[in-house]
Amino acid sequence: MRRLEGIALDLDEQTRLVRDIGSHNALILENHGLLTCGKTVRDAFELMYYLETACKIQVAAQSAGSSLIFPSEAVARRTAKQFEDIDPFIDERDWKALLRLLERRQSRYAA
Repeated sequence: MRRLEGIALDLDEQTRLVRDIGSHNALILENHGLLTCGKTVRDAFELMYYLETACKIQVAAQSAGSSLIFPSEAVARRTAKQFEDIDPFIDERDWKALLRLLERRQSRYAA
């Protein structure tokens, strides 16, 4: 069901968002953007960063006018599993790089 409501300030809309995201950590809101959460701010930030990047890539690809090539279900599942089992060294390296990027773009984020 489509709802056009604006900013989620009403408690009933917030309740629906919580219900809709369920046990997942991301929700794509039609015409409103992305909603992410996680066990930590780090988890939510990383998920938002990569999800937004994926959305930008998809929009750019679609704007080229060619048909998109979608990965197989097996490739999608394998990739998801790789993110679940990510090496701690790589995970920490990504986080540090994202923090540096955030600090360059918005130095007052922690204020």
